[in-house]
Amino acid sequence: MNFHSPKSEIRNPKSKVLIVDDEKSIRTTLSAFLRDEGYEVEVAEDVEHAQGLLEQEKYDVVVSDIILPRVTGVALLKQIKETAPDVQVIMMTGEPTVETAVEAVRAGACDYLTKPVGKPAILQSIATATKVRKLEDENRRYRENLEQLVRQRTSDLEQSVETLKKAQEQLIQQERMNAVGQMASGIAHDFNNVLMPIVGFSEMLLSDPTMLDDRKEIMHMLEMIRSAADDARHIVRRLRQIYKEDDSEYGPVDLAKVLESVVSITMPKWKEEMNAKGVTIEVGTECEDVPLIKGSTSEFREVLINLIFNAVDAMPDGGTITLRLKSKNGTGVLLEVSDTGIGMDETTSQRCIEPFFTTKGVQGSGLGLAMVYGVVERHGGALKIESKRGVGTTIQMRFPVPVATEDVDVVPAEKPERLSSLHVLVVDDEECSLNLIARLLGRDGHNVQKAGAGQEGLDFLRQGTFDLVFTDRAMPRMSGDEFAQEAQKIRSGIPVIMLTGFGDIMNDSAELPDGVSKVMSKPVTTDDLRYVMAKVMKQKQNGETKQGESDG
Repeated sequence: MNFHSPKSEIRNPKSKVLIVDDEKSIRTTLSAFLRDEGYEVEVAEDVEHAQGLLEQEKYDVVVSDIILPRVTGVALLKQIKETAPDVQVIMMTGEPTVETAVEAVRAGACDYLTKPVGKPAILQSIATATKVRKLEDENRRYRENLEQLVRQRTSDLEQSVETLKKAQEQLIQQERMNAVGQMASGIAHDFNNVLMPIVGFSEMLLSDPTMLDDRKEIMHMLEMIRSAADDARHIVRRLRQIYKEDDSEYGPVDLAKVLESVVSITMPKWKEEMNAKGVTIEVGTECEDVPLIKGSTSEFREVLINLIFNAVDAMPDGGTITLRLKSKNGTGVLLEVSDTGIGMDETTSQRCIEPFFTTKGVQGSGLGLAMVYGVVERHGGALKIESKRGVGTTIQMRFPVPVATEDVDVVPAEKPERLSSLHVLVVDDEECSLNLIARLLGRDGHNVQKAGAGQEGLDFLRQGTFDLVFTDRAMPRMSGDEFAQEAQKIRSGIPVIMLTGFGDIMNDSAELPDGVSKVMSKPVTTDDLRYVMAKVMKQKQNGETKQGESDG
């Protein structure tokens, strides 16, 4: 079938939109939103109806549900992009997943909305799509005119224009990937990896209570779970790279210890899961004495976990994974992960680090090796992939050793001061977080009063005497910012610590609400609490409680 591609003439301020959804209420609601803003709107209840309209009319934007009867919205998207690539397509779904998001982006969707879709969201998305459409029309007209000029110029000028066009295409592709799905999919991918030991070890303990009798083994599993949870904290904090370049958290890394922990962390995948399928995979390490390098222990764990999981997927019938650590004359460290799997051909080897490139079909996001490459680059290293069909794959990562040994000298961490018993008020609308903070503080000998809302916390402040207050920020009815200001009116000068999931963002922008002494980022450990509590109490003694620095 042939969909008509819109002509390049100057269009009306408001564009023509086609809405495709099998739910009448959604079609009616979205149509009303758009017509109120002056858009021309047509609706279709399925792909067949939409195809008929597209053959008869010219549309600027198509808004389609993903799950439709008989033919999916993604299939419609692909057909549109084949026959009318200028039409901008927005996908909607009530069941969002990383897989559907990646599939929609690959097929050429300009946006991905989650139902229910409110008026501001659909209007913003339509406005953006219309702008992109107009820009592409202008760009196409520009290219057509430019080609006529280029033919009249010298070969040198032709080469310059070609280079410029390639650069423009790369920038457009990069912006689309970054804006639509790359970061969200990458974070989800990494979270799935760190969740493996948490889910795997906890399931082992719950399914076999007799393991609780082995105290040493229990402690080992808990250490692995805690290590994975700590990696999850770093994954969340890595989101700061969107708006801030910061390697201040880099420190000395003992790669031998990282290898040892990763083998244990990934055991539920390569041993327990594969044994259940009747497949045997052996994992071994070959470690030379190597110097410490500067970097992020958490990121190195993520790299090795990704590579081990990839190796497991490449050995459906079993095999061997070997992790090697070698010293290169004291000037560098070589880290290798080898497997005896199915291997890759030359084309796949060259493309495997491209974002969204995958050989696993819908089961893969295509971001694992792209993430590995990014970490190696951030650490000043080099990545090399050697693979052969039917033989296996070796991933080589070479990292530099700091010239000045003091750059990686291990400085003993200062043990946080443990305060004497305080009366502490904790305000948080999330019951799990509220109870956890209360238990951590209670275990340290503090008297804790819990409040599930800002107003309840203020009532406790009026009735009792407290030395210190913890509050969340995002709470219904009364935010943490409002609570802190009201708390200072009731108990002037009382230290207020804001413990929030927005802590890293607030710290990076030096944001400190009125009445707040410190900002902390969730999740926290007992040492985190002790450290910040000691600082704010010291500030109180020095008369500095009104404003202070932020802590992550």
